[in-house]
Amino acid sequence: MEKVTKAVHDNGGVIIAQLWHTGRAGHSIDRNGKLPLAPSALPIQGMQHFTSQGMKDYEVPQEITLAEIKQTIADYGQAAKNAIEAGFDGVELHAANGYLPSQFLAESSNQRTDGYGGSIPNKARFVLEVMQELINKVGGDKVGIKISPFHPYGNMILDDPAGTYTYLVEELNKLDFAYVELMKRSPYFPSPEHYPADDEIELFGSMIQQTVIANAGYDKASGEAELEKGIASMVSFGTLFLANPDLPKRFETDALLNEPDRATMFGGGEQGYIDYPFLSE
Repeated sequence: MEKVTKAVHDNGGVIIAQLWHTGRAGHSIDRNGKLPLAPSALPIQGMQHFTSQGMKDYEVPQEITLAEIKQTIADYGQAAKNAIEAGFDGVELHAANGYLPSQFLAESSNQRTDGYGGSIPNKARFVLEVMQELINKVGGDKVGIKISPFHPYGNMILDDPAGTYTYLVEELNKLDFAYVELMKRSPYFPSPEHYPADDEIELFGSMIQQTVIANAGYDKASGEAELEKGIASMVSFGTLFLANPDLPKRFETDALLNEPDRATMFGGGEQGYIDYPFLSE
């Protein structure tokens, strides 16, 4: 990884490592036969997982114990230290998209009756404890978090998403760290009917005291419009950057964009990752 971080720095860039724990969004095939851990023994419904042996139904995960929760929090801290030692400028807790931190927040994946389940403060406890661990290990100026309040990807269904994430944001405001990457819902994954129709950047972004990075579905025009609102200081691009390795140059020159090939996005091979042409090609 040090070669990668050095190459980014040599070109004047900043690089942040996104820390993942897939929780129930994993599979025993790629875990040496061990079932994935999750807040409760509830599988992801209505989706399949891309394993090294092809598409498979999600398994019923193993309920994570209190000792394993404590170890997992420590593991996040060690991962953050490893990332900084490898030359990364910071770390981002991936608490979005149905991975372990967001699994603790959702009733569809968390039916615990101990201190990590039941009430909204209990369900938010894991995310907040991991964030505190990251801050303790590498310093708050090197820590961010990504959240996706109304995005149901990964079978994330909350009884009260607005109340849950309002509480989470209010508690995050008490911590000293760098930024929140706030992901909007995707048209590819419509929210459940009981979810509010509010714009996430306007609803939650206005509450957040840290720097706000707006994410999901932006192009040049909509990104500029979001920045003009004055809530988000930055906009992040995923799909467009994947398909356009020189996206800033294309935005700068108003060049045509490569069309993203969604069929290859989670394919596991080089196709769709390193074969999109640069403008010079």
